[in-house]
Amino acid sequence: MMKKPTYEELEQKTIQIKNKGVKRERAEKALRESEEKYRSLVEATSDWIWEVDNEGVYTYTNSKVKDILGYEPGEIIGKTPFDFMLPNEQKRLSEWFRDTLEFRKPFEGMENTNIHKDGRHILLETSGVPILDTDGNLLGYRGIDRNITRRKLAEVALQKAHNELERRVEERTAELMNVNEKLNQEIEIRKQTEKDLEESTQKIKLFAYSVSHDLKSPTISIYGLAKRLSRLYGNILDEKGKACCDQILKASEQIAGLAENINVYISSKETPITIENVKLKELFQMVREEIAPQLSIRKIRWSQPDHLPEIRADRLSIVRVIRNLVDNALKYGGDDLSEISIGYQKSDETHVLSVMDDGIGLKAGDSKEIFDIFKRTETSKGIEGTGLGLAIVKEIAERHAGKIWMKQGPERGINFKVSISKNLQLSD
Repeated sequence: MMKKPTYEELEQKTIQIKNKGVKRERAEKALRESEEKYRSLVEATSDWIWEVDNEGVYTYTNSKVKDILGYEPGEIIGKTPFDFMLPNEQKRLSEWFRDTLEFRKPFEGMENTNIHKDGRHILLETSGVPILDTDGNLLGYRGIDRNITRRKLAEVALQKAHNELERRVEERTAELMNVNEKLNQEIEIRKQTEKDLEESTQKIKLFAYSVSHDLKSPTISIYGLAKRLSRLYGNILDEKGKACCDQILKASEQIAGLAENINVYISSKETPITIENVKLKELFQMVREEIAPQLSIRKIRWSQPDHLPEIRADRLSIVRVIRNLVDNALKYGGDDLSEISIGYQKSDETHVLSVMDDGIGLKAGDSKEIFDIFKRTETSKGIEGTGLGLAIVKEIAERHAGKIWMKQGPERGINFKVSISKNLQLSD
């Protein structure tokens, strides 16, 4: 006969039962809260969360399936993933799916194309894990599908753009290689041309020196003989003979002057220049004193600024510039020439020297070729000259990083201007 429990034992048992009930209620409450939290998270995600049984039939889906495939959750439950795939996708994935269920393998990032309810093709990225009971038996799979259609389209577009860029780069590279090849060919041609030009220049220079030297010696002899003939036998020569002697003297003087000017022209191109500090006032005064007799005889006024700066230049070259321009005015200014004016101006980058006269000037169009060698104008006919004076001035100006130009006066006269760079460095 069983012993009847005491009141205390019954009370203790009742307390234990109540405690178990409280714990169960708490556990159930915690489970409900956990499930609610899980469902809230599942519904809050933008991905399609689902579960299938061990036959691959959907047993659960969240509401996001409507956003992705256009179906309500109730239209999904009871169907398999293959019901929404393209035929070729079904064939490609059926064997893989059977192996996955059989070996209970988790999977990740499996891409497959599904058909939206409206017929559009949607590319999904699927991942899943097996659901097992306590004995390790497969109950199904729980997984997630992510819509990667836009990402894939972007990747395709990016790849297309990349391919197009590579194609263009290849085309451009080929073009540049072709251009580079042509450029190299042109460089070689130019190098050869420069070499030929240098050789030709040297030949011309040697020829010019030779001509100048070979002309000068016999010319001096001719001049001396003609002068001696005129002195010793002038009293027995008739007027025609005397005129011939005078013409020989003038012609020999011109040839000697031409030979000298050829040497000066070559020198202005080839001889190294020495940059030093040059006082313009002293230089202008020296040129004025050289031509003072002509100025006095022809009653020509000379004017120059009272204040002139010191500039950096090759002294001999600048003397030659002013001397040639002044000689040009005296030669071609005509009988009515009454004034030669020397001027100076400056800019931020250059010094500008000028020689202006009030002579007969030039005809329209003469100024285009006046600085070329051996070029003489209509107004210079009958006047002795070699056609090298202004060409020499041009060479000197260019070697001083400057230039020469001219302006005609409003009625008569010419104003020649020569610029010289302010940035010339003093020679060592």
